[in-house]
Amino acid sequence: MKRLALLAFAAVGALSAQSAVAAGLVWLTASQSEVQVGDVVEIQYWWDFRPTGVFGGGVDIFFDPTVLEFATVEFDTSGALEPGFSTVLYPTEPPAGDSAVTVAAGNFAGVWGPLQVATLSFLATSAGLVDITVATTAVDVVGGFCDLPNCDRIEPDYSGTTVHVRPVPIPPMLWPFALALAALARCRSLPAP
Repeated sequence: MKRLALLAFAAVGALSAQSAVAAGLVWLTASQSEVQVGDVVEIQYWWDFRPTGVFGGGVDIFFDPTVLEFATVEFDTSGALEPGFSTVLYPTEPPAGDSAVTVAAGNFAGVWGPLQVATLSFLATSAGLVDITVATTAVDVVGGFCDLPNCDRIEPDYSGTTVHVRPVPIPPMLWPFALALAALARCRSLPAP
């Protein structure tokens, strides 16, 4: 199945090597702009290629691996995308330390928009402010986007999103205990009379 998808993307990529035409829009949104360490962060990946439509294409979605860990991608199931044409090319099994995920999708009958292409899930592993950006994929077998009906290359406008991951707060009931421990430690470090 993946081999068929790669062949389909190679064909679209070869056909889209022509000159660029009018842009579409590709953007990311976050289900929550603020989360805590340990939470799942969901990022929605969107297209809008009206009025011309698009066969499909691939993007690289970049993130900070010190703050987020890639988990899964779930593609649109409304029927707008062909299941054999929608895939995560990299990473197939997310290795630790990767900072980009290549996602490709499309439909040989065409896709217009606006369309939520997929939802990507990440695990928030440490605190920080993380920019999640999107760009035309650097994976040659996928290529960029190509329009209907001529498969002219499209250079869409891209827009990412930002998520603030906060540390898990200390519950208020633990503050007196923490202060008592600090006082005890201070008493032990004082010299004996």
